[in-house]
Amino acid sequence: METRFGTGIEKGENGFEIGKKAAEIALSKIGGKADLCIVFSSSRYNYDEVVKGIREATKHAPLIGCSTAGEFTEEKVESGSVAVGAISSDSCKFFFGMGEGLKEDPLGCVESIEEQIKISKEDEERFPNKSLLVLGDGLAGRGEELTSSAVMTFNMKLMGGTAGDDLKMKETYVFMNDEVKNDAVSVCEILSKAPIAFGVNHGHVPISPLLEITKASENVVYEIDNKPAWEVWRQYCRDYTKEDLGIGIDDIKTQEEKSRLLTAYEMGIQAGEGYVIRWPGPSTKEDNSLTFATIIPEKTGVVVMRGSKESQINSAREAAEIAISKIGKENIAGALIFDCIVRSVILGDDFSKAIDEIKNVLGVPLLGFETYGEIGMDVGDITGFHNTTTVVVLIPK
Repeated sequence: METRFGTGIEKGENGFEIGKKAAEIALSKIGGKADLCIVFSSSRYNYDEVVKGIREATKHAPLIGCSTAGEFTEEKVESGSVAVGAISSDSCKFFFGMGEGLKEDPLGCVESIEEQIKISKEDEERFPNKSLLVLGDGLAGRGEELTSSAVMTFNMKLMGGTAGDDLKMKETYVFMNDEVKNDAVSVCEILSKAPIAFGVNHGHVPISPLLEITKASENVVYEIDNKPAWEVWRQYCRDYTKEDLGIGIDDIKTQEEKSRLLTAYEMGIQAGEGYVIRWPGPSTKEDNSLTFATIIPEKTGVVVMRGSKESQINSAREAAEIAISKIGKENIAGALIFDCIVRSVILGDDFSKAIDEIKNVLGVPLLGFETYGEIGMDVGDITGFHNTTTVVVLIPK
């Protein structure tokens, strides 16, 4: 049997009923039985109730998922909804684990997951390709450490994202089977006969010269070029905010307006011929510091980045094209999309156009959410944690 991939997306008032209905729709597209259930839920709902509804509908099929900042399938883009993907396959096998304490001990958290996963030699021989789907707490501030710990521990390609909470910036959660945890990581190790492929791309360009982080502590940056970080950011965004966001830089009064600015303009760290993007959106302190989704060391060379609507839409299509170039369109059953909430802020009502570009390239069912960080890393890559980026993961037939 080829791999079957079905999706469902629903919204309403009752988390249990919405989860159950979305799962039933997804199951109906694959013949009624799932080997893996993937769940992306808005913070609007009680996550435990959402999971209970899905588990009932799927007869307790294995489940992995997280909270989100927006959800979508091939049918529509939503917010305040529950999106469910159901996979049935004889050509893939799925193994699960969850670790806690991500913020204090990323490596220990990941190593505790490895201990939970037991794979027979027979399964390794029958399914020679290994990949790790990773979902982490989006506000732990340990995105880079999570990916480096995971690739070091598991020694296989990684793909996934970090959870959101609809830009409330309070708490994010991950799910595994019946468990719903904060400050945690849930993973699904996928063994497959054909390789899983992914593509990563962003649409940002520098708007500042090379700058240096001169004072920082973990994921909080206090000074850039020996000046208050926020003031440096304001300087380089000044010429663009009116056009991009409809507000002048000196008119920003509230923390909400400041957060919106910091979500629209990213930090770039040079990596080869391009840039790895870092998101200052978690900044909630009323001072001149900037808080990022992962550690930013002192003496790091950085630039301030900007992405136009057109470049963001084009980069989504290009991420899908990169992924397809690795395994071919005819070999795809479905796709998982991990797309940064920042891109939704930049694109506004045009965000659905970016998803349409992916859909038009792939021509298969899609399941995705708007993240607080994206993961796409091959063994040997320097980094695998991204911001303001689209990661397109292709599930083979």
